[in-house]
Amino acid sequence: MQEVFIKRLYYAPVFKSEDHEKNWIYRVAINICRDKRKQKSRLDIPIESVEEIGREQEQTLLGVLTEMPEKYRVAIHLHYYEGYSVKEISKLLGTTESSVKMRLKRGREMLRNVLEGEL
Repeated sequence: MQEVFIKRLYYAPVFKSEDHEKNWIYRVAINICRDKRKQKSRLDIPIESVEEIGREQEQTLLGVLTEMPEKYRVAIHLHYYEGYSVKEISKLLGTTESSVKMRLKRGREMLRNVLEGEL
């Protein structure tokens, strides 16, 4: 709720009526809930577990990355190491956003499979 009211305070347009304002607040709340749900459902490797990986396992991770097919390796590198968004990566690579999302998903699956086997 706090995020909804912050958006209302700083980003709300001028409303024509109370109903318009009420509908805007509902829409903002729905969008924030969807965003939070998407964040929870992601299967990314948490930062805490990466920090706990020892030197040997870190080398394994780097080895897997270098052996990965180039299209997955590039997408993962640009997203996680360089900080580019999916939209930016799609423009850089000249492909669609859905293609970049699929490359990231498959790359993470490859990493997860190898790391689960090593740990």
